[in-house]
Amino acid sequence: MSREDVQSFKRAVEAYNRRNVQAVLDELDPEVEWHPGLWPGLPALLGGEAAVGRGHEGARKLLGDVYDALQSFTSSCPRYVTSAPTC
Repeated sequence: MSREDVQSFKRAVEAYNRRNVQAVLDELDPEVEWHPGLWPGLPALLGGEAAVGRGHEGARKLLGDVYDALQSFTSSCPRYVTSAPTC
């Protein structure tokens, strides 16, 4: 990840933990696809593997569903790493 991408990711995680959906979306590409299957057990809470947030509106809905399903959930990343692209 570039240094800029790492900073954007950090802002998104911090916004996610504050439950500030708009600030999360501000860090995401408008054509994002958010797959809750990356978190074990979460798809079952959200209606199965088909629960995918597409675009900002889909991500907004999915985040709302996540916040409703997991009242006290926060995310953390203990280490952020930047590296040069490899060929």
